[in-house]
Amino acid sequence: MSDDVLSVVPTDPYWQPEPSAADRAGTLVTALTGGQAAPETDGLGDEELAAVGEVLGHPVRRIRAHI
Repeated sequence: MSDDVLSVVPTDPYWQPEPSAADRAGTLVTALTGGQAAPETDGLGDEELAAVGEVLGHPVRRIRAHI
């Protein structure tokens, strides 16, 4: 059994999201990837990264996931 892991890399390495925003971003990334493929494999475009950044309230540089 494996755990799902989601790492969002913000533009500011010291920034931390509010827990509720982090939960919403996780839900969004799972929806964007279909819960099947890791973003670093299939790639999320600028629009998807911007959508996740909007949910978090901070710009996102990269998203890595093991789903």
